[in-house]
Amino acid sequence: MKLKELFNLKYGVNKELINMVVCDEKHPNAKPFVSRKSSNQGISAYVLEDETSKINLKNSISVAVSGSVLSSFLHKYEYYSGRDIYILTPIKPMSDVEMIFYCKIINMNKFKYNYGRQANKTLGDLEVPKFNGFFRDKNIKLEDYKVDEKPCITFNESTKYKIFELQELFDITGTKTTKPDDIKKMKKGKYPYITTKSSNNGVESYHNFYTENGNVLTIESAVLGFCSYQKENFTASDHVEKLKPKFTFNIYCGIYFSTLINRHNFKFNYGRKANQERIKTLKILVPITNNEEVNVDYINKYVKSLRFSKVLETVE
Repeated sequence: MKLKELFNLKYGVNKELINMVVCDEKHPNAKPFVSRKSSNQGISAYVLEDETSKINLKNSISVAVSGSVLSSFLHKYEYYSGRDIYILTPIKPMSDVEMIFYCKIINMNKFKYNYGRQANKTLGDLEVPKFNGFFRDKNIKLEDYKVDEKPCITFNESTKYKIFELQELFDITGTKTTKPDDIKKMKKGKYPYITTKSSNNGVESYHNFYTENGNVLTIESAVLGFCSYQKENFTASDHVEKLKPKFTFNIYCGIYFSTLINRHNFKFNYGRKANQERIKTLKILVPITNNEEVNVDYINKYVKSLRFSKVLETVE
């Protein structure tokens, strides 16, 4: 849907901070001043309430259309805003979760804009997925997904570690390329189509066809080398590499190793891609047994001891 079908969009109150009276946030008449920054909910200062000026309504979303473009935040309070801030209020009632969902979706589109192409004229036409009510309908509580006991595994001096190159732990090969045009002809199913995207575990869509076996890691070799664990059998687009483990492997190992590998993303860019040769020689520090083999038992216990690890049990 287009954003303007879900929200009323209007320009903010457009105040200049230099003309406001800055105060401590604990002052009884303090109001947040939201600017185009991308942190701290966009709040750059607290100012005294000006009864002669308009103020943005609470339960609205602020969107920066220049500066840190498309930085979006839900505000549960009245607030002032600076220049180039749009205010979004839902046309129909929305829960906080739903509005935060749209903040995230709007922010994910910031790559489309830059200093020369601002978002003020096109924001309303931005296409976003309709919220499916997953959290609300399932009545999921985050506290249901943490372990009852305190983490039972910690890193300590008694744990043995060893540095490995990835090629020592995995057989690293390419995948059979399935072109997007071919994917469009396939029926929907349970097998994911893995692409070079660095979100949603690399999954673009699901179909009734696969070319690769699951329980492996995949790495996109187009740019950053984003790594993800694939439990199910899958198909893949071009520039998707496959890491088949040489040791006992499961979803807990998949989460553990993909996290370690993604710590290397900063080394790659469009001019220095994460090709197979570079992937093979990446080095990671891995817990080992007395026989200097990967300590899979330790990894399983460690990942299971982390908060929200119970979510993985529903995937196994």
